[in-house]
Amino acid sequence: MNPNPLEFRTGVIKPLECIKEGWALIKDQYWLFFGISLVGVLIGGAFAIVLMGPMMAGVFYCLLRRHYGLNGWTKTRARCQCRVPVPGATSNNRSATPQSRESNIG
Repeated sequence: MNPNPLEFRTGVIKPLECIKEGWALIKDQYWLFFGISLVGVLIGGAFAIVLMGPMMAGVFYCLLRRHYGLNGWTKTRARCQCRVPVPGATSNNRSATPQSRESNIG
């Protein structure tokens, strides 16, 4: 049938090591992550059909930010990266921020 059967190895994942790494990741901001998780589950549970996915994504987003060395919950500024041609914009700056759009209008 299949000349290369999958190899099954035991003991590769150590559950206690995973728990220790997770605790080390959030222990200095435990109550913050506890609150984020609690609020996410409560809001997601109240409107489970619509909001459980986005709430869990937000909780995991905070945990991933912490994993990559950023704060768990900070205000981030998202900038528009759309490529909308603006009258008077140079070829180097084709995507315009709201400030440059206002200055190019008048």
